[in-house]
Amino acid sequence: MKTYLTKILALASMLSAFAVTADATTIESVPFTITTSGTYKLDGDLVLAGTNQTAITVNVSNVVIDLNGFTITTSQYPNYGIVTSSTATNVTIQNGAVSGFFNSISLAAGQALVQNLRLINDEEGIQAVSSCTSSVIQNCFIAGGSGIGVSVQGSSIVVKNNQILSEFEGGFSGGNNSFVANYVGNCSYGLYMTGSDKYQANVTNECTTPFTGGIAVGDANN
Repeated sequence: MKTYLTKILALASMLSAFAVTADATTIESVPFTITTSGTYKLDGDLVLAGTNQTAITVNVSNVVIDLNGFTITTSQYPNYGIVTSSTATNVTIQNGAVSGFFNSISLAAGQALVQNLRLINDEEGIQAVSSCTSSVIQNCFIAGGSGIGVSVQGSSIVVKNNQILSEFEGGFSGGNNSFVANYVGNCSYGLYMTGSDKYQANVTNECTTPFTGGIAVGDANN
C-alpha cells in the first residue's frame, strides 16, 4: 500500500508531465494576455511599467509559461506578476524569476504546476485562491516579502521542496492541503495550517512560531 509521501510524489510527477517541450511563442513585452493554448517563453528580461497592472494574464487552459531563466520585474505598486483566471486549467509556470510585485503568482484554477522559480521582494509569493485545486507548487525560492510566501486557499494542493525566507508567514493553508519537505527560515510564522492540512519532513529555522495547526505525518518536522 502506498505511503502518504509516495502518493504526493506521484501527483507531482503526473503534473510535471504537463510541461512538455513544444514550439513556443515568445513574450516580448508586458502586459501580455494569453488567449490561445500552447507554450510561451521569454527570450530576455521584461519590466512592467505603470500601476495596477498584471504582467502576464492567462485566460485559457493548457498553457506552459517558461521564463527560460529570465526575470520579470516591476518598480511600481501594486502590480501583479502572473495571474491565471478561474477558467484556465492545466497551466504550468516555470524556470525563471519574478521580482518586486504585490503578488508574484496567482492561481485561480486547478491542475496548475508552479516550479523552479525565484520570487524575490514581492508582498506575497504564490497565492492559490479558493477555486484552485489539484495543483503542485515545488522547488521555488521565495524571499524578502512582508506577507505570505505560499498561500493556498483551495484544496488538494501540494507545496513541496520550497525554500521560503524572511516572510511574515512562510506558508498558509485553508485546509485539505499538504506541505512536504519545505525549508522555512526567519518568518514570524513558519507553516500556518488548519486542522485538515497535513505536513511532513519540513524544517524551520528562526521562526517565532514554527508550526500552527495541521496534522503531522511522522515525526520528521523540526
